Amino acid sequence: MMLNFAFDHVYEKLLAYYGPPQEPPGESPWERMVAAVLTQRATPAAVAAALNNLREADVLNPYSLVEVDSEQLAELLQPAGAARQAAGRVHKLARWMIENHGGDATEALSLDAETLRAELAAINGIGRATADALMLHAARKPAFVVDRAAHRVLKRHGWFDFDADDDELKMAIEAGLGHDPSRLKQLHLLIVRAGRDYCGSRPRCDACPLAELLPDGGPREPTV
Repeated sequence: MMLNFAFDHVYEKLLAYYGPPQEPPGESPWERMVAAVLTQRATPAAVAAALNNLREADVLNPYSLVEVDSEQLAELLQPAGAARQAAGRVHKLARWMIENHGGDATEALSLDAETLRAELAAINGIGRATADALMLHAARKPAFVVDRAAHRVLKRHGWFDFDADDDELKMAIEAGLGHDPSRLKQLHLLIVRAGRDYCGSRPRCDACPLAELLPDGGPREPTV
C-alpha cells in the first residue's frame, strides 16, 4: 500500500542536493541499450569505460556481441561490475535484437511502450527492472525502474508499506511524476545515487538529503 509520498518534494530535494544526474552514456540507440543494462549496478563513468572496451574490441554491435565468448565479454564489461551477470544479459539482448528486429535498435526502440516492454520483459534473464531501465534510458519512454535502491529508500521513509510490490511502486511513481520520461529518469538515477551513498543494507541517515523526511523514530524496517 502507498502511504503519504510527496513525489515532487522528494524529487526536488534530491535534485537540489546532487544536481542533475549524469545520464548513462551511449552514442547510438544500441549503445544506449547496452548502457541501460549496465547502469543499474555502475556509475556512468564505469559504464562508459565498459562501452569503450567493447568499442575498442570492435564488438559494439549485436552481431559481433553474440559471437563473443562469455568469459571474454565478462572481461570487457568488468569496469561496470557484476560482469558475468551483465555479460549474460547483454548476450541475450543482442540475440533478441537480431532474431526479432534484424539487429536494428532504432526499429526496436520505436515500438509502442506496451509492446516494447512486453518483448523486453519476456527475454529470459532480463527481468522487469532491466526492461524498465531499457524503456527509460534507451527508448526514452515513461517507466520507473523499481530496483533495490527504490525499495529501500521509499519504504524506509514510510512512503510505502514493506509488502508493496514492484507494480505498486512503479504505477504510483509514474503517475505522481505525470508520466514524464525526463523526470522519471532523473528520479531513478537520483534514488540510485542516494541508495549507494546512504541507503545500503545498513542505512546511514545522518547526512542523507532525505533525512528530515524520515518518520518519527528513524528509518522503518520490515517487522518480519
